[in-house]
Amino acid sequence: EGVVLFRAGADIPRAAGAGAQPGGAVVQALRRGLPAAAGQRAPTSAPGGAGGAARDPSGPGGGNAAVAVGDDAREGGAGGGPEGGVQPGFGNPEAYGRGTSEDRVFWGQHDVQWIPEGHPQEGALVIYNNGAGRPGCECSTIDVWNPPLLEDGSYLLNSSSPFGPESWTWTYPTIPSSQFFSSNISGVQPQPNGNFFICQGADGRLFEVTQEGNVVWEYINPEGNLGIFPQGATPQQNNVFRSYRYGPNYEAFEGRDLTPSAPLEGLSSFECDLYPEQGGTSTLENVPSDLSIQAYPNPASTNVHLVHNEPGIWKVFNGRGSLVLTIEVQDASSTLVDCTEWPTGVYVASFQPFLLGSKPSTLTVSISH
Repeated sequence: EGVVLFRAGADIPRAAGAGAQPGGAVVQALRRGLPAAAGQRAPTSAPGGAGGAARDPSGPGGGNAAVAVGDDAREGGAGGGPEGGVQPGFGNPEAYGRGTSEDRVFWGQHDVQWIPEGHPQEGALVIYNNGAGRPGCECSTIDVWNPPLLEDGSYLLNSSSPFGPESWTWTYPTIPSSQFFSSNISGVQPQPNGNFFICQGADGRLFEVTQEGNVVWEYINPEGNLGIFPQGATPQQNNVFRSYRYGPNYEAFEGRDLTPSAPLEGLSSFECDLYPEQGGTSTLENVPSDLSIQAYPNPASTNVHLVHNEPGIWKVFNGRGSLVLTIEVQDASSTLVDCTEWPTGVYVASFQPFLLGSKPSTLTVSISH
């Protein structure tokens, strides 16, 4: 499928009365106001729209640390129904006298929304939990939870406990890591196939994950405040506020030419020759290596050390060209990688320094079990 990108302030096509139908193309939206996902239930009264963020006066700078839903919930479980007010926010019970700072679970969150029908978590709420100031790790998560509902559709709140639930229904990644972090902006969109489309805003990274947490594809916005960066380079100041994915059958695309145009990226900094060419195929064992990076032991079976002499990003590809690993390193050292689950074969490891204009270095790594 093609990739359709719209810049900030562009005339974004939409079908009258039609909700978003995520599917095969990506619309990079740098402004608010796109239609909600098909089947999405929008609360009737919430600050900031569907499931707004309630202000947390105890947080840093009065930042957002709770989520308010547009139905009124009263003690004992008597809710006001669809026409009610805003219930006290889930996520920071300290803000309404039902907990302490240790009970806080949201950290600068964005883009809370209902998950539409047909999705494995339909009827739940999903949010991009940015994680800025999160104790123990400044790292983002995608969190899904089911607000405890009563039969009349109101939200349960007893006389002393905070709003539930006590745990997430689903979260990505299962173990928070600084490798996935955006201190601001960002968003998430449930997909009809059960996946989640994620916008890691501060890094301009768009990607999709399965229910098992596997990344099936990713795209890095190549355009930043300094211009368009070439393929292979690390873009700077390329943040994306939010992004939505639309299917090829989205009504607003009818009658429009969606033929892919030239790549947005500048000229590639990669050397893309095949080594050596043999009847249209190449032999990975003969990919030239760069002495500025190393891997040991090589061959490896359980763990391999990737050695680099400056900060940058490691990417490892299998023999079919699929990305199997991405690691960002902030210093010059050795990175230990667990390869016990990698199938036996030859892999290509590429290291891209952060320094603008630097070219990537490559080497081959053999895995044998």
